[in-house]
Amino acid sequence: MLSATVLTLCMASMAYYEARGEGIDGMTAVMEVAMHRAESPRYPDDVCAVVKQNKQFSAFNAGYKMEVNQELLDILPLAWKVYRKKIDNIPDDVLHYHAKSVNPKWATKGILVATIENHKFYSNIK
Repeated sequence: MLSATVLTLCMASMAYYEARGEGIDGMTAVMEVAMHRAESPRYPDDVCAVVKQNKQFSAFNAGYKMEVNQELLDILPLAWKVYRKKIDNIPDDVLHYHAKSVNPKWATKGILVATIENHKFYSNIK
């Protein structure tokens, strides 16, 4: 089992690449989706395995190499709060999101729960 520190770093890295141009609310919501997936029986049971799943988080599909920089380090306290459930703003059944700039087919099969900064968040995607 991975340590809480490693799991937090995985989540912060995903949020950095997926939502770094957004504010705290956008990054938090993206991290919450990863946490919700790790808690769902439909996905791997740790957040690192969740964010590295094939074709799930675009940042990891585009061939990005995780590089630690100051911006990523600045996200770590926020990621720690999400990991420890000190921040829990979106419903636990929200397991999917996409950028507002795209319209994936799968989104028509779910329930739009929220639009937060540059992303739309969905529940009920099978």
